[in-house]
Amino acid sequence: MGAMASQSYWAKRGVALASGRRMLGECPGLRPWHLRRLYAYFRRADKDDSDWISVLEFLMFFDVERSVFAVKAFTSMDADGDQRIDFPEFVRATWAYVSLSKAGLREFAFHLYDLDGSGSIERFEVEAMVHELYGSTWKSSRLARDTLRKLGGRSTKTLALSEFVDFAKSHPALLFPAFQLQRQLQKKLGGTRM
Repeated sequence: MGAMASQSYWAKRGVALASGRRMLGECPGLRPWHLRRLYAYFRRADKDDSDWISVLEFLMFFDVERSVFAVKAFTSMDADGDQRIDFPEFVRATWAYVSLSKAGLREFAFHLYDLDGSGSIERFEVEAMVHELYGSTWKSSRLARDTLRKLGGRSTKTLALSEFVDFAKSHPALLFPAFQLQRQLQKKLGGTRM
């Protein structure tokens, strides 16, 4: 019986790593040994052995607070929209997220909230982002309140990507939870160098 389960694991691993190798060219810095390590993490996260990770499994594995932002970040990793992450999506998404620079993370957050792809987001959408990033603690967070107050003082009702990036640079509290999520993933995965 144990040999049968072991064989199944190795067969699944072989298929998963073959699909992962196709991503080596599209994920800068990703090496074959990273894939083997990411597969081990993927298997640990996949608690029900279904060969895909649900939102709950993802959040629990990475010990991430269940905020709307975390769920949106997870959803953006789901390339085919089936509300679960298979191994290739896991590799692509986690590698990209842990490898993002500060500027890249600001752009990622902007695009999560630019739902119509117009290149700008409404001020109320940035306010929603703050609420979603900080979760239920946003009202008690001085950083979140100060950021919203400063944002409210702006004369324009929309923010283009460049304005958003400038605002996020000068008000780092805006994306503090996004950077915190990135650090949690990096810590769990051992950083981008793994």
